[in-house]
Amino acid sequence: MSGAPQNAGIASLEVEGVERVFRAGAREVHVLRGVTHRFDVGRLTTIQGASGSGKSTLLHIIGGLDRPDAGSVRVDGSNLYATGRDGLARYRNRRVGMIFQAYHLMPDLTALENVALPGLIGGRVETGRARELLAAVGLGDRATHLPGELSGGEQQRVAIARALINEPDLLLADEPTGNLDSAAGASVLELMLDLLSRRGLTAVLVTHDAGVASKGHRRLRLADGLLCEE
Repeated sequence: MSGAPQNAGIASLEVEGVERVFRAGAREVHVLRGVTHRFDVGRLTTIQGASGSGKSTLLHIIGGLDRPDAGSVRVDGSNLYATGRDGLARYRNRRVGMIFQAYHLMPDLTALENVALPGLIGGRVETGRARELLAAVGLGDRATHLPGELSGGEQQRVAIARALINEPDLLLADEPTGNLDSAAGASVLELMLDLLSRRGLTAVLVTHDAGVASKGHRRLRLADGLLCEE
């Protein structure tokens, strides 16, 4: 991917010594083993790894959705997990946009209502902006459709618009093309890259797909619980 976006909304993002252990009875699975990395601000970093390698776990920790067992996540120099429950909630709602493989749209809400939902949670009515974002992702004429009336690619486009509604500083994407066929996946990825470039966001995308991973400004691999340059 050529050319770096400018004017990112965060000054720094880094993880230091992050560990995550999952327990099943007496068995312990060390998914992350002291991950340390400083992410490039205003750029797209892709992290490739096999299924079960801990990619989603790391992304959720960066996004404030899962607490590490050890180590820290520092955003603009401040330890994210020292901000308390309210601080984490504000971070997730105001500063982070999340895109999931499974879309996670509310089935009883229209496309427009799904996009506007994070703003409503934050106490803001953003209907006009939601319409603008739906138009930006090519779904201006599908605003009143329910998720069940949309294709997989269209649902993921709604999810991308939703992730952008609060004008986040950081966009995190967890296998955003994983549930799509090759044509729909390529279309969604092209849209994401265009939006990232135009909006100057810092972004981290995790994937098992080498083709998707190759689109990042910086490409990393997660294996054996550690990050390394690809």
